[in-house]
Amino acid sequence: MVYPTGLEPVTSTFAGLRSNPTELRVHILFDASVVYKKYVKVKKKPIKKESSFFLLKNLLKKNIFTHNRTIKITHIMKQLQSIRGNTIIYSPESIDVSIEQIISERFSEEELRETTLADLHDPYLFCGMKEAVTRIKQAKENNERVIIFGDYDVDGVTSTSILMHLFKKLDFQVSYRVPHRVHDGYGMKTKFIDELAPLGVTLIITVDCGTRDVEVVKYAKEHGIDVIITDHHAVPEVIPEEAIAIINPKRKDCHYPFKDLSGAGVAYKLMMAVAKEYMEETAYQRYLQESIDIAAIGTVADCMILTGENRIIVRE
Repeated sequence: MVYPTGLEPVTSTFAGLRSNPTELRVHILFDASVVYKKYVKVKKKPIKKESSFFLLKNLLKKNIFTHNRTIKITHIMKQLQSIRGNTIIYSPESIDVSIEQIISERFSEEELRETTLADLHDPYLFCGMKEAVTRIKQAKENNERVIIFGDYDVDGVTSTSILMHLFKKLDFQVSYRVPHRVHDGYGMKTKFIDELAPLGVTLIITVDCGTRDVEVVKYAKEHGIDVIITDHHAVPEVIPEEAIAIINPKRKDCHYPFKDLSGAGVAYKLMMAVAKEYMEETAYQRYLQESIDIAAIGTVADCMILTGENRIIVRE
């Protein structure tokens, strides 16, 4: 936190929440006379109570707190307006509810039971996993050029990293392509096929995207490029029929037990299936443990519910 010259902080204290749920006291950090004169007193008139929240917001925005002076907020804990204009209502009774009670009411005992990597589901429960692994092994045998096509958000980047790391470890001819958020937008485009086909790419594996890219997958097929899709987004009525496989837990015909994986979680499951084909058991288990941190970052960054396999991924 950066403070104005000459206003070095002493300490910071937020108090009064539990003793009085409708009052938030913010204790000032700096020399009272300097801050009061410069940031608090306006036209030599004392601050009105109803304007105190406005003042507090300005102080926080400027990274400034004050010292030996208390600003009392007696109304903001009851009701607030969010940035989008939604009403946020605060219940004073909730201050006495323990975190244990909140968790027990939101999740079942099954969702909160102790789990390990061994509790992750078999990746072959995914519709299309067998076809995807078969095609990937073929690419390895034929020394084909493979592209991991990702997304520009954290989930997409971590998904790309998971498969890139594995394929490099297994000595695939592999590279990646991540679209630019502004210039390219989300998902595959025909221009990417025009870029990759002349380079001799024969297999594209998407991560965190691809389920809706019907025309692009068809275009890729016409240019001699097979596409394997790994994704976790909602599945439209029409999906890319020309794809070698569409690995997405939200497919209606997919009976995979956990439907809320992130893109990184789905990529991790494909990694599990492929790595199993090339590693002995001890090395395989070690590699799963080493790689799960990246899947956890994508899971948390994409705000996925932390139950089921997501909970295992993040805990491990």
